[in-house]
Amino acid sequence: MRLRRRARAVGTALALAGLVSLPADLAHAADGGPDADGFEFSGDEVSGGGSPGDAAELAVDGRYLDTLTEGTLHYRIPREAVDSSLHVGVMTRYPLDADDEFDVITATLSTWDGTSCAYDVLSSGAGPAPGAVSSAHLVSVPGQTEGCDDEEELVLTVELEQGSSSEGLQAAGRPAEIVVFEEPTPTDADDLPEPEDGTPDWEDIGRDVAGAEEVDGGTSFAEAAELEPGGTYRVTLAPGQVRVFRVPLDWGQRLQAETYFPEPSEEDQDAWRAMDTVQLSVLDPLFGRLANGTGFLTSGFGTEVRASTAEVRWAERTEFTPGGSSVAGDHYLVIHVPPSEDHQDLELEAQLTLQTFGEAGEGAPEYPEDQEPEVPGSGSSGGGPLAAMRGFAEHPVTIAVIGVVGSLLLISGGGLLIAARRR
Repeated sequence: MRLRRRARAVGTALALAGLVSLPADLAHAADGGPDADGFEFSGDEVSGGGSPGDAAELAVDGRYLDTLTEGTLHYRIPREAVDSSLHVGVMTRYPLDADDEFDVITATLSTWDGTSCAYDVLSSGAGPAPGAVSSAHLVSVPGQTEGCDDEEELVLTVELEQGSSSEGLQAAGRPAEIVVFEEPTPTDADDLPEPEDGTPDWEDIGRDVAGAEEVDGGTSFAEAAELEPGGTYRVTLAPGQVRVFRVPLDWGQRLQAETYFPEPSEEDQDAWRAMDTVQLSVLDPLFGRLANGTGFLTSGFGTEVRASTAEVRWAERTEFTPGGSSVAGDHYLVIHVPPSEDHQDLELEAQLTLQTFGEAGEGAPEYPEDQEPEVPGSGSSGGGPLAAMRGFAEHPVTIAVIGVVGSLLLISGGGLLIAARRR
């Protein structure tokens, strides 16, 4: 028995050594390769099947990265609970040189016999725009569609359809990030607050220009910069860039955000007039688009863009009211500035102000004992345990330690095996 334990230790050392020796492009679960402006994707690499029989398996707490193709991608998602809500988020980004007739990207959750449990079209909010983020949040809710609740696994398909005047599929070859989350049905589901009747009126949140804190903003959803409600932040963007921020929202809370672009200097006014609309979006923890604000950059005065949501309420998933989020956790703020071929060196300063309203925890669902779900977080790189081990193994000190320990274990393990044979 002792020999088996030590043999397992040797195997662990070999496995770790194998992770260390992986090439750099495999040591991270696919990061999507940064776009020209530095935007990245993250998650465990997966290859969706070209047919249902080749469907790739996705775990219910995973973040994945695949590449969109001209065919339909298939994935299967085994459930771990009965009568659960199964959430799936799909996110990609329009190419920086995309035209106005970008591909239609659809995502569907269904049973193996073809019953549709959830369906949505990926959206960028203001229509196709070069460099804009396009996403959707699907959720199969118990009791909503007959035949979907008792299935041990559901099938996710992602399909491209060519735009009406596009030449070929522009999205083919683009990275796509997929997040999966399974949520047990609350024991008090029938007693939870009903969805709000639309988005509440805007409340003044001020703008602390003098005290604005400078932030870089995340270049991916996995590394979104966290912001504190009640503050004003200053972020600088170049044409075509996307910057991502995260704001924790609890049950019963709603979010208001405002991006203000101050009046440009006289030398930058021509560049402003040549650009298109800027965009501020609010996405839920699974990339669902809750709110979208747009504004035209004008040379004579500043540009103000606002976006606000309704309260986070569990019942929102059954009603789908505008601006309503049905999952508590980190929500995303996404700022997008359109590309400009003639003004790539332009720097645009944005002042981002945000505030939350409502009592945190109001209307929170009660889950079965020992089944409190963990909503996918945006503060980590995702990628699951294996990716975490690979990231850990990439650190130079770790590599040295594992190399020494691995060598010692291999030597001692070899001696043990020889001694065992002699005995």
